[in-house]
Amino acid sequence: MEHIGTADWLNDNEIDGILGRNNVPGIILGKRNNDIIKLPFDSFFNKNISVFGSSGSMKTIRFSYYQPIGTIKI
Repeated sequence: MEHIGTADWLNDNEIDGILGRNNVPGIILGKRNNDIIKLPFDSFFNKNISVFGSSGSMKTIRFSYYQPIGTIKI
């Protein structure tokens, strides 16, 4: 199979250099090795987010409910 393109997943060093983990205020992107990965609010990157899922998978509820809770620093 021919390899086309250069896109790939971030490794841990790239995540630490670009994104934030756990207590960094920002937009929750996912979870990796029991760490919450976030896009920091003061990041160079824009804050455009796409949420994908099938009809009825509660995309809107989950995104709009959990994002504000995840951004609160305790």
